[in-house]
Amino acid sequence: MDVGIIVNIVLSILSFALAAISVITVIITLRQNNKMLEANSRPYIVAYLVYEEFHNCVYLCVKNFGTTSAIINSLQITPEINLCEKSSNEVLNDTMIAPNQQVHFLILDETKQGQFQRETYAGTVSITYTDCCTSKQHQETYKITTEYTNEIMSLRSSNSSMNNLDNSIRNIENILEYMKNSNM
Repeated sequence: MDVGIIVNIVLSILSFALAAISVITVIITLRQNNKMLEANSRPYIVAYLVYEEFHNCVYLCVKNFGTTSAIINSLQITPEINLCEKSSNEVLNDTMIAPNQQVHFLILDETKQGQFQRETYAGTVSITYTDCCTSKQHQETYKITTEYTNEIMSLRSSNSSMNNLDNSIRNIENILEYMKNSNM
């Protein structure tokens, strides 16, 4: 065989190998991009407790943090919490929730087990919902606790790096922002 033919065969094999590697790389990249687009364009429904200190009440808040609408198939909170008219496990089944929409439900002072203790309540949320665009079903399970709600999600807070006057001004600002948002 001539050296030129051997070089052409080797170059052909290398070209084929590089083309195959390029195709595989493109396929892997497209799959990763598809997963990222799906994660960015899906609903993220979260249920959490909110302490409203001006009226000394606790609310169950359910919010869609995602970018598409979802239908809540089931919301299970254990131990069950009694809301104004229904239990927490009956309130939002088969309900659509739009992006950035949030729904608040007042938690009654009494549950089946006795007094609702906002200082010590800890429960588990299991929520199943369907993406309205793709019909894909998502399920999440996580813990909720009022300890976090009382300490972190309160409008009245203090920052140790700020003096009392600055903390007071910050709390007034938070209260005014809350009042503005609750009147909308």
